[in-house]
Amino acid sequence: MEKTKASLITHPIRARLILAIMGRELTTQQLATLLPDIPRTSLYRQIRELTEAGVFTVVSETAIRGTVEKTYALSQSAVTLGNKEVREAGHEEYVRLASSYLGGMLDVYNAYLARQEDNFAENILLRVGSVNLTDDEFQHFRKQLVDLLYWLRDIPPAPGRRRRVMGLLGVPDQPWSSPEQPGAEPMK
Repeated sequence: MEKTKASLITHPIRARLILAIMGRELTTQQLATLLPDIPRTSLYRQIRELTEAGVFTVVSETAIRGTVEKTYALSQSAVTLGNKEVREAGHEEYVRLASSYLGGMLDVYNAYLARQEDNFAENILLRVGSVNLTDDEFQHFRKQLVDLLYWLRDIPPAPGRRRRVMGLLGVPDQPWSSPEQPGAEPMK
């Protein structure tokens, strides 16, 4: 059975691998170092599956003591879900996708905080807020954010630049009846 893009990337180990390699090129050994809790056999199997599906691409090969070490990169288009793919994924699969990425983000956050770097507060971004937008206003805002993230993603690594993992989540809240929102249904 052929896997959908969503089912391929919602697997917990594959989602962590995708998050780990995003924006950089890594070998299997480097991925294993970043994710030491993943058993090697599972790591190799999931990397192979992601490569066969075109999610990872081999960007270089180096001969080392009679074996070939491959360096992988992420094919960004392979992990970007369009509206049609989100609808086809269905609710449960999309919840699994969101949970996988939120869990991966939490892993990255915890690892950073555990290093206890100086000025850690200036190097993190954690903001939650609510905004009141029409669907059209939200679509406009969403497009601006996505465009900005694409622009930032394309900035190449360089001395002084540090890989930063960014995640955005925005969903409509439950309706609430109030004088400011006439006609809204009250929460039950």
